[in-house]
Amino acid sequence: MNLDKILIKVGQIKDVAYSIEGALIEADNGSEPLRRATNLFYVLLEQLNAMGEELDKLSEHISVCNAIFAVNRVDELKREIATLKGENNQDT
Repeated sequence: MNLDKILIKVGQIKDVAYSIEGALIEADNGSEPLRRATNLFYVLLEQLNAMGEELDKLSEHISVCNAIFAVNRVDELKREIATLKGENNQDT
């Protein structure tokens, strides 16, 4: 499973979580068990949101690393081509 698929799944879980939130609010009758369940739900939702934020940061970091790798690889290929053509090992 790649990171993009994980981010999509997190978004889908958040959508379900907000539906659960609505049901909990609608069902609120002041009972202690329901209040505890609601509080636990918010703890879970907070953790889910934090995980989504960290995954977003990771995705951005991976994109930067991929861009750097691509630039470096292009430079390597240019040097290889120059070598194969018998040119001096100069930056092109």
